[in-house]
Amino acid sequence: MLSQIALLIRKDFVIDWRLKHPFTGILLYIASTIYTVYLSFDAVVTPAVWSSLFWIILLFIATTALAKSFIQEERRHLYYYFTIKPNILILSKLIYSFIYLSSIGLFGLLIYIVLIGQPEFSLGLFLANFFNGVLGLSVAFTMIASLAVHTAQKGNMMAILGFPVILPILLLTISNSRRIVEGGVWEEISSFSLILTSVNVIIVVLTLILFPYSWKS
Repeated sequence: MLSQIALLIRKDFVIDWRLKHPFTGILLYIASTIYTVYLSFDAVVTPAVWSSLFWIILLFIATTALAKSFIQEERRHLYYYFTIKPNILILSKLIYSFIYLSSIGLFGLLIYIVLIGQPEFSLGLFLANFFNGVLGLSVAFTMIASLAVHTAQKGNMMAILGFPVILPILLLTISNSRRIVEGGVWEEISSFSLILTSVNVIIVVLTLILFPYSWKS
């Protein structure tokens, strides 16, 4: 099982490495978006605005970056159907989406700090919340992409199905992030962090339960 998951993750890395333009296009997209934000603010933004803007940018990037996770697999659908168990396939997609979005998010965070500046806060605590939030976004969008691929309007369905799932994750992540950049400590965000982690676990479990049925349809 682990070897199959590793091979599927490696396959996704190879595909993205050979194509190159989707990944580099997303990096250019996030860099240009952050630069536009930089040009829009003459003065230093407040910590709360700094945090909210970053996560809003990352949300739109995630929508674009992770929509392809199952759309690019349409031609391999029958091959996977007869050779790989659905839970192995979805686990590999969840792991790869997390790595993919984390890489893009860290690149965006670096550009964001260079251009917009950085309030005084605990970077370690911010990164812990960052990876927790990225996990939630990557898991949710991967689950949604697995459902939207069976519809005619895949892009529209990503947005329609995604909003109710992403909203609680985004609210919890932004709330924690705002407290951190305003100088908060772990005790102030621990309860929301545990809730966010619980939401992530619930979505993963639901994905593992529901994906085999949608895959067979």
